[in-house]
Amino acid sequence: MRNKFVFLVSIALLLHTVALAQSSKAKLIGDFVAAKQKYHHFNGNILVTENGKVIYKRSVGFSDLKTRKSLTDRSIFEIASVTKQFTAAAIMLCRERGLLNLNDSLSKYFPDLPFPGVTIRQMLTHTSGLPEQNELMYKV
Repeated sequence: MRNKFVFLVSIALLLHTVALAQSSKAKLIGDFVAAKQKYHHFNGNILVTENGKVIYKRSVGFSDLKTRKSLTDRSIFEIASVTKQFTAAAIMLCRERGLLNLNDSLSKYFPDLPFPGVTIRQMLTHTSGLPEQNELMYKV
């Protein structure tokens, strides 16, 4: 019975220590964000996870500077080229796992795409000849 008690107390202390460590990390992140916000050096959404659990989440600043509309986690951003490197890394992981070939036509995955013959490789190297993305987006 004593061994079970010691075990349960040990588990409780371990969980408490993990919770404290996460809350102190969250506090450090929060303090950093607050300092950046104070001097208008940051405007955006922050989500920090550790081991699959959210330890910090916050929206800071404005979604529209003119109207001073507050930013939320539902705000929409025009992110332009920010995602290119993540998309390229995901494509290369899929290639490595045999899920696709860089010479595959986009129409294999997007049959309704009105640009036949454009390959994944061309998209990754920006040599596809597709029109400017903004032109396409605003025609839809």
